[in-house]
Amino acid sequence: MKLQLGCFDKPIEGWYNTYVTPHLIIARIPLLRHVLFFLGIIDEQRYRQHRECIFKKIHYLNATKKFPFDDNSVDAIYSSQMIANFSRSQTLFCLKECYRVLKPGSSIRITTQDLDDWMNHYNPENPDKTLEHFYQPAVEGTKNRIHWMYNGFSLKNILEDAGFKETQEYSLGKGRCPDVHMLDYRADSIFVEGVKH
Repeated sequence: MKLQLGCFDKPIEGWYNTYVTPHLIIARIPLLRHVLFFLGIIDEQRYRQHRECIFKKIHYLNATKKFPFDDNSVDAIYSSQMIANFSRSQTLFCLKECYRVLKPGSSIRITTQDLDDWMNHYNPENPDKTLEHFYQPAVEGTKNRIHWMYNGFSLKNILEDAGFKETQEYSLGKGRCPDVHMLDYRADSIFVEGVKH
């Protein structure tokens, strides 16, 4: 089994795709998508995704809780743009769970926004742009807010803290992860992999 954590609306064939979103409930209640679209609660894009059954391909999994999988039962793990929404302690717990469920010799690939890139674009004459990115005042609730950011060095460190070895940074679409050319979709990210020994 290949496990994708936090896929949102990008499930990949051949992977067990997971996310935490009300769209998973909407997808399983007949006609609810029509009502919500008529009331203006979901927009045209989400309505189209429901008609295409995108969210029916996704399983609920809260990655900050114990995973519902046996030890040494997963062949690969991929996660894109998820861990920034967790505190550092939640990320470490999640990565330890990843380590637990992965088979020995298997790898994990984590992608997330690059802290170094954001710091390089910081303009002291207009600090509001950077602050708006970090604090995200337009984002309602806490689920999709940024809680922590990483650069290549700190992402490798937290993977190693969780037990992974041979941590290495890659570029878009390159690495050991299966199907990486289909999974990676954001060039403005860092891409780090680790191996369970």
